[in-house]
Amino acid sequence: MGSPEAREHFTNACRHIEMAEILQSHDFPEGTVFHCIHAVEALCCSVVREAGDKPPTDHKKIPDAALRGLEKLGRPLNDDVNLRLSGLTGSIKSSNLRNAALYVESRGLEARLPCHRPDIVDTSQKMLPDVCNLRNSIRALLD
Repeated sequence: MGSPEAREHFTNACRHIEMAEILQSHDFPEGTVFHCIHAVEALCCSVVREAGDKPPTDHKKIPDAALRGLEKLGRPLNDDVNLRLSGLTGSIKSSNLRNAALYVESRGLEARLPCHRPDIVDTSQKMLPDVCNLRNSIRALLD
């Protein structure tokens, strides 16, 4: 399955997904979002590595590097991966959920544990299945 470097990132993504699933089942939506975001970043890095490139160190540049990697790989499944990846990274970029999930101070006065901010709860319920679908698509791409 893919290059050793791509597999390492893919395995890391799978671990983040497992952690997200555990946190989701224990009503920790901010932790679910946190690990989903890291899983997406690791999945992106697996695509970048499979394309023979080195992932950027700036997490904001990783999704675009993955999209360039998909173009470079030019495989039939890339449309599916591209669509899933674009949707997830777009929603992460367009919201402030990354910071809200990672940093208590960015949640404002609503900060409490467990986090019950409606947008984070809603995102955690939608994001985890989407990340699992992206993982499955990238697994097929790397096979």
